[in-house]
Amino acid sequence: MKILVFSDSHGDADGMREALAAHRTADAAVFCGDGLRDFDDAMRDFPLTARLAVTGNCDASSMLAALGVCAQPEILVELEGVRFLILHGNAHHVREGYDVLLAYAGQRRADAVLFGHTHLPENSVHRDPINPEHRILLFNPGSVGRSIVRPYGIVTAEGGAVSAEHRRLTDIT
Repeated sequence: MKILVFSDSHGDADGMREALAAHRTADAAVFCGDGLRDFDDAMRDFPLTARLAVTGNCDASSMLAALGVCAQPEILVELEGVRFLILHGNAHHVREGYDVLLAYAGQRRADAVLFGHTHLPENSVHRDPINPEHRILLFNPGSVGRSIVRPYGIVTAEGGAVSAEHRRLTDIT
């Protein structure tokens, strides 16, 4: 399963539209908050089997509800045998490091955490603090709307294995 991952568009849906157009064979798209309305706008022309999105600290729940956009702070879902925890990251203090996030991911028995908030790409594997034999992938696609290169991610899940890579809109234009 090929999953496009976006975060932190902050009012700019064009970057997501460009990435979606370049990866029409993707099976799913994930949005990690701060621009949920942008994600809703970008996805209108791209019929993917799965669309998963969470709110960020800049997404006003009342405004989103008025627009009919579903607002939820986190999603825990299993895809292709991989348990994904999707959230924005602000509630887990990701700007100060990943210890709080990793502890929470371990409690939720996540194999991979897709998050945003810092605007900085992250792709690393860590020891689960609860079950040290288990590893947890932390993946932040970066800010698709707040940088010159406009990063996003491609996560592949298959048979219980997960891998992730960063892409940039400047690479496809």
